[in-house]
Amino acid sequence: MRKTAWSSLLALVTLVGTACAGAAPAAPTAPAATAAPAAKPTSAPAAGATVAAKPAAVSASGPTIDAIKQKKELVVGVEAAFEPFETLNNGQFEGLDIDLANLLAEPLGVKATFIDTEYPGLIPGLQQNKFDAVISAIVITEERAKQVDFSQPYAESTQKLMVRIDDDRIKSNDDLRGKTVAVQAGTTSEQLVRNLNDEFKKNGEGLKDISVFDHTPEMFLELDTRRSDAAITLLPAANLMMKKNPNKYKAAADFGPKSYVGIVTRKNTTDLGQYFDQQLAAIKSSGKLGELETKWFGATSSGLPDKKLY
Repeated sequence: MRKTAWSSLLALVTLVGTACAGAAPAAPTAPAATAAPAAKPTSAPAAGATVAAKPAAVSASGPTIDAIKQKKELVVGVEAAFEPFETLNNGQFEGLDIDLANLLAEPLGVKATFIDTEYPGLIPGLQQNKFDAVISAIVITEERAKQVDFSQPYAESTQKLMVRIDDDRIKSNDDLRGKTVAVQAGTTSEQLVRNLNDEFKKNGEGLKDISVFDHTPEMFLELDTRRSDAAITLLPAANLMMKKNPNKYKAAADFGPKSYVGIVTRKNTTDLGQYFDQQLAAIKSSGKLGELETKWFGATSSGLPDKKLY
């Protein structure tokens, strides 16, 4: 866990965060966040406004934060093909993660810049200093926390086992024996499916196949064409797919334990990690996070942990 030597600074940030939490919500338009040169061909300016009021400016500082202020941008790694967290719509980034990054950048007096990157490249890209942070529905796990730092959770990300609405063969994880399952590359979903297959093989038939795709939409196309029998994705994405396609998909069961997503920073940028954690606490208590969840998820999360998991 990160420890801070900035006790007086923490008190000041907490005081300002508390004042912000008590303010009556307004609805100014946040400035559009401009995209940096992307790590893959698609790049675009970020969507403009968030639904929440601007946080008050804070006097946060530290080596990483000072460098961000000097360059006047917070560079954020995203995988812009994962609704409702982030996507490209008419050439603009939008989604809960985009709005959240904009909120976090504003108190520093900088803009959020987004670099669209394939999901498996997000954490390696962060470690190679391509971004200041990753805000892209990264599931918090103990294994990942050995390599990078996570903020406290900002959304639930329990995995869902998704099937076609006319398929009654699959009602639990055990029904996946002999079936083909679609997953996104580099995700906790992929690891959970591979672990399940290993367990299956210890006492009987395993999965028929594991189909791995770069992006979530490709998984559901595979499900549509019946080349896969099931797909695994996070709760908000599953809910959105069912809302958009009520006659195509259903959630057969939870897949794996309850999980959450967090903001990812390098282990040598503790000042930035502490800033994100303090701001998340203020955004939660002020109701701003709930506004973003309602906007993008259609509902608010219940029982989000209010402190770091690792």
